[in-house]
Amino acid sequence: MRRILAFALAFLGSVQLMAGEAGAQSANEEPKPTIFDNLHDAGFSLRRTIDGPVKPATFGYSHEGGEDFLSTQFALLYHHGMYSDNANELLVNVASEANLSGQYDDRVNNFYRINAFGQFLHAAYGDSRQEGTLIARLGPVYESTKNGELQNLYGEMGLTGTYKALAMGAGRDIAPGVAFMWQPTLLLDLGGNLDRGVTTVEQSDTVARVIPSVGGTLSFYTLAKYMGLAELNLTSTFKESYAPKEANRTTYDYYEVGFDVGITKNLSISTTYKNGREAPTYVAANSFEVMLGLKFGN
Repeated sequence: MRRILAFALAFLGSVQLMAGEAGAQSANEEPKPTIFDNLHDAGFSLRRTIDGPVKPATFGYSHEGGEDFLSTQFALLYHHGMYSDNANELLVNVASEANLSGQYDDRVNNFYRINAFGQFLHAAYGDSRQEGTLIARLGPVYESTKNGELQNLYGEMGLTGTYKALAMGAGRDIAPGVAFMWQPTLLLDLGGNLDRGVTTVEQSDTVARVIPSVGGTLSFYTLAKYMGLAELNLTSTFKESYAPKEANRTTYDYYEVGFDVGITKNLSISTTYKNGREAPTYVAANSFEVMLGLKFGN
């Protein structure tokens, strides 16, 4: 735990230094494009997970079972637009998604995925996607644990949407200075196991999963502005995994809750508590994290 506190204090010191340098710049000076702006313009984006509300990718320390260890969770995506008008948009995406740590696979749900998928957005109301959008994606996924003892290949369909009036996928004020946003997602996975060198909940050669989830964000934007921050968000995620091909046919719950303190639009400090089980290893999580957060792109 002392390592986590030392990491947080060191990062806060570096943030204060950057803030002092930024404050020395002229108020009328045009901001120069950063490397993150250039990556965004080139079609790249970085976030914590592919699905759900956008949260920063994390790099830092986790505390679990009385031990501190390095860990990271991120999704790096490349988007290429194929077609777009007011009502519809078609994208091709390639993504690398990972949840990795210094712990062994039998103690932490270490995994990485390589995804390639087409994504279709369609206006749910009228001829414009501003008020509401149906979003579907479909493509293959290669999935592996950190040590490669478990490998799967499957197709994945993801379904979600936005509806401005209900704060789905778009922030809406619920109190002075406070905005709320939530995002439901349904994932359907179907494929096969390539290598099983470790015992998990999934013992069938067929990989079949139904994974509904919902994530929410409370944004305290007035308080963030008063404190000189880019953003101040309370986030939460709940996920339920069901494997219909397995003998026990049990559902597994996973949830996390945390704070993202945005120092800039790209850089933040993230604290997160995680609990539960999720694919592919379904190892029970009960951890607290203090992380450097980084995000850019759409």
